[in-house]
Amino acid sequence: MHRRPGLAQLRDQERLRQQRAEVGAKANEQLLVDLRRLAESFRIHLEEFASRHKKEIQDDPHFRSRFHQMCSAVGVDPLMSRKSAWTDLLGGDYYHELAVRIVEVCMRTRNLNGGLLSASELVDRLRRTRRTFSERISVD
Repeated sequence: MHRRPGLAQLRDQERLRQQRAEVGAKANEQLLVDLRRLAESFRIHLEEFASRHKKEIQDDPHFRSRFHQMCSAVGVDPLMSRKSAWTDLLGGDYYHELAVRIVEVCMRTRNLNGGLLSASELVDRLRRTRRTFSERISVD
C-alpha cells in the first residue's frame, strides 16, 4: 500500500525547493557579475584595438568593414555619436558617420530596390538598425 506524504516530508520538500531556488539565484547573480566584468574587459580591449589600428580602420574599407562587423556581432556601435569614446579614438563626426550608415543601408537593399530608397524609408531603416540614438535622425 502506498502512503501519502506526511507533513514532515512536505516541509522537507519545500525546504529543499527553497534551498535550490537560493542556490540558483546566487549562481545567476554571480553569472551576471561575471558577464558585466567580461563585457567591460571586452570594451576596454576593443577600444585598445581601435586605437592601435586607427589608421587601418580609417583608410582601409575592407578592414573598416570587418571591424564594424565584429562590433555589430557583439552589439557595439562605434559610430554612435560625435560625443562617444569611439569618436575620440577613431576621429570622426556625426555627419560623416551618418553618411556611412546611409551607404550601408543602401548597399543592404541594393538587391531589392537597386539601393534607391525614399527619404522616409531610409530614416525608418536607419532607426531600426540603430538601438540607441544620442542625436535624432530626421528626414531633413
